[in-house]
Amino acid sequence: MCIRDSPSPGESITEVEISQWLVKDGDIVNKDQTIAEIDSDNATLYLPAEASGKITLKAQEGDSMSVGDIVCLIDTSEASNAKASNSESPQQSIKDEKKIEQNKIDEISITPLARNIASDKGIDINEIHSKGDKITKDDVLKVVPAMGSSNHEGRSENREKLSMLRRKVSERLVSVKNETAMLTTFNEVDLKPVKDLRAKYGNEFEEEHGVKLGFMGFFVLAAVQALKKFPVVNASIDGSDIVYHGYQDIGVAVSTDQARVRISRDGISEESDANFTIIDVPNVSVNWICPDSIYVLWSAVTGATDYEVSMLGQKYMDSMTTVSSNGNTTQSALIVNPNPNILDSWFSVCAKKNDGKGRRDVAVNAQPNNSSCAAPPVAGFIVNDPFTCSGDVSFQDDSYGQPSGWLWNFGDGNTSTLQNPIHSYLSEGTYDVSLFVSNALGQDSILLTSVVVVDFADPPITFNDTSYVNPSIFTSVSYTHLTLPTNREV
Repeated sequence: MCIRDSPSPGESITEVEISQWLVKDGDIVNKDQTIAEIDSDNATLYLPAEASGKITLKAQEGDSMSVGDIVCLIDTSEASNAKASNSESPQQSIKDEKKIEQNKIDEISITPLARNIASDKGIDINEIHSKGDKITKDDVLKVVPAMGSSNHEGRSENREKLSMLRRKVSERLVSVKNETAMLTTFNEVDLKPVKDLRAKYGNEFEEEHGVKLGFMGFFVLAAVQALKKFPVVNASIDGSDIVYHGYQDIGVAVSTDQARVRISRDGISEESDANFTIIDVPNVSVNWICPDSIYVLWSAVTGATDYEVSMLGQKYMDSMTTVSSNGNTTQSALIVNPNPNILDSWFSVCAKKNDGKGRRDVAVNAQPNNSSCAAPPVAGFIVNDPFTCSGDVSFQDDSYGQPSGWLWNFGDGNTSTLQNPIHSYLSEGTYDVSLFVSNALGQDSILLTSVVVVDFADPPITFNDTSYVNPSIFTSVSYTHLTLPTNREV
């Protein structure tokens, strides 16, 4: 009995993979006959039989084996049978080119290089003709599919297991792409035949389809035909498998003023019912002149009716304000920083036209110019007790921009110049309150309608009737706001 273990391709290699068995389990083999192809991460080796006899396979194609593992057993007691078999069927030279049929694949071997080329180009081994007892690279190249032909139909896929060598090559290619600066090369192509074709059929094409005949269609067609000729370029790697696609998908980026939007989230996809207009907002700039006051400026967009100004929040661009077009060349908006402690953020502007949103411009990063406010104030206030029974209401200034002057109008004809006044209302009712603020750089005002409600409570009624003692002290008694009990006679 002869034991054949997996060979060592080199000192640094500890693992190999059975790429292909060239014999079947139970076959009679001769000494030094090639019985298998072994792949490592840097080479493909042939595994010869160390003795003549009957072979028993101990590993399957695609199995990874450590160096020294048993891959097959050879029963040397069957060596005489092997010699007899060889004497009965001497080798004959194959002189005429023949087509390899499925039942003869095992009789004619193929070199590893030839097999890889056939796999890359999507060539069926059964279609290869050979003049010898082994298929070579030249035999494969003779049957390369013609430009534009395809071995696949529909959107089929052919999945094959990658050899250890090719897996290692793919891993290193990905590593190189991610870690190494890439160099792009260009090949010049004579496009005169294409230009002549456009000149000949351009007018006819435009009349039929309503668009001009450009070069993009030719580029896409050439790309598709190239992918058909070289299927491996159109393939993808999925784990340890290489997937050959029987279809060619080409994506082309185009520039257009209109587009249809498809929204996808959590497996649900929906397409917009109407087109929207893409509008670029040019020359966006940010003048962050104090921690709480931010001016955003941009150039006006032709046809835009409104502009939505956004500021980066914790996760998203949050809409801060919407301003109407003023018809000027330059548009601006004042943003009150919701968190003055954050002194670094991003800002963007989105133009609107005919109630449709356009594309948001590229966000601009900005920081405040200084820690002090040097801009007109922005009015704001808080009513601490807007619903009162006593009539006393306190107001708190919540303005931005460091105002230096305040003018309150409480809606009942009274005013105050205090920053945080307390006002007493003398009559019941609902009141509008306004605040006018100013500093050396400008002024601002705000009006809140129906912000204060005054409803005086009725005083409690105390009954202390002592008429039974001295009735003469009471001349008259009247009661108001009384409710009669139900089913009670008076």
